Amino acid sequence: MYDDMTIGGSTTSLLSILNSIDYNRYEVDLLLYYNEGALFDKIPKQINILPQASIFPPSAKGIKILRSILAGDILRALYFGILIDKKIKINMQAMVYARITNSRRLDVDYDTAIGFLEGWSNVYVGLKAKAKNKIGWVHVDWKNSYLKSKIFDRAYAKLDTIVLVSQKCMNNYIDMFPKFKSKAVCIENILLQRTIRTMAHDFNADLAIDKTKINLVSVCRIEFHHKGLDRGIKAFAKLKEENLIENFRWYIIGDGSDLDKLKKMITENILDKFITVLGPRNNPLPYVALMDMFFLPSRYEGKPMAVTEAQMLGVPALVTAYASAEEQIENGIDGIILENTDDAVYAGLKKIIDGKNKINVMKQKAYNRDYSNKEVIEDIYNIVG
Repeated sequence: MYDDMTIGGSTTSLLSILNSIDYNRYEVDLLLYYNEGALFDKIPKQINILPQASIFPPSAKGIKILRSILAGDILRALYFGILIDKKIKINMQAMVYARITNSRRLDVDYDTAIGFLEGWSNVYVGLKAKAKNKIGWVHVDWKNSYLKSKIFDRAYAKLDTIVLVSQKCMNNYIDMFPKFKSKAVCIENILLQRTIRTMAHDFNADLAIDKTKINLVSVCRIEFHHKGLDRGIKAFAKLKEENLIENFRWYIIGDGSDLDKLKKMITENILDKFITVLGPRNNPLPYVALMDMFFLPSRYEGKPMAVTEAQMLGVPALVTAYASAEEQIENGIDGIILENTDDAVYAGLKKIIDGKNKINVMKQKAYNRDYSNKEVIEDIYNIVG
């Protein structure tokens, strides 16, 4: 179970697993809330794609709201708003139960059901799927994320295994939920270097870059509270005020709920010359391969695959200190880890203004490493059974 095939690290992770499974051993059905997304046609042909879980199309908002009201989902979301936010408001995370109400139930009894994302997917598996073995994937560092545990507790209690994508994320999760310690396992995202480099040469990116500049790229969902792109823009604005911006160009690839806010913020700060929003790309890797550094100013992360994908292409990462940053990056060797603050993002950019030569050394060291981890599929087999 997964939300949709929108471009993002968790979607890439899902596709990597689906492309690594031995289909002589397993039959796999895929249930998406919406059968859409830029990477929908990348699903392997061995997968049986089920009719979408959502009973209604995205446009049918009225009937979905009415069903949610009748099911008590709105009252539940209001209850969590009062409980968690200490004010009379609808808690939007609790609206995951409205999605459950508007999801069809599967008639099949499965050996194993896997939710592959910490919202609807895992809640659906916990509360609605019929399976002997229930597994939920968590791609973020729950401890430092915006997720409110009380909202999801009932569903996660029904999972047999909870997968965290890095050791640090698992340790943080256990600290928060000692009652789930026996369920928690660490399984890293699968990435194959040969595949990533092949995808990067699928076509020539339709983008002319100035190689005399420091060219940064971000590939992510456009969500400020998570990916921190807004603080990247604030840092650029500050550098512009100090006449230190000319050496930078920043390209942003992706889609998401804050895309319009992102564009507006760039325009308001008169940064259109320096920041280019490319929007979603079915295959962003040819664009990433052109760049000097992968820039991810996130407020929190699990273990973002886009960082390792960039390193596989010889593009070092400039990131904030999210939970597993030190597991992915050797600081100063194949990337740079900044403190996870707005000021540190600004200071980090300022520090590399004249660092093209050092960046080139990091690029070569990243390209010469092998980041592949195909053996992880065996860990997945172990929990699937």
